[in-house]
Amino acid sequence: MALAFFESDVPTLIAATQSHFSPGAPVNQIVDNVTTWRRQHPTNWRATRRLIKDHLQ
Repeated sequence: MALAFFESDVPTLIAATQSHFSPGAPVNQIVDNVTTWRRQHPTNWRATRRLIKDHLQ
């Protein structure tokens, strides 16, 4: 997305990207899950990765 060249705020980029999909789109739920897990583990990317892996199995 071209916005990423001009915007450095990640939550703003995520919101802008999600706005291109319908609210019920599966991709929005995936993004919401990952951003929630990242907020829960802000200094431990491995924990977030494990949650993603567990969710996909």
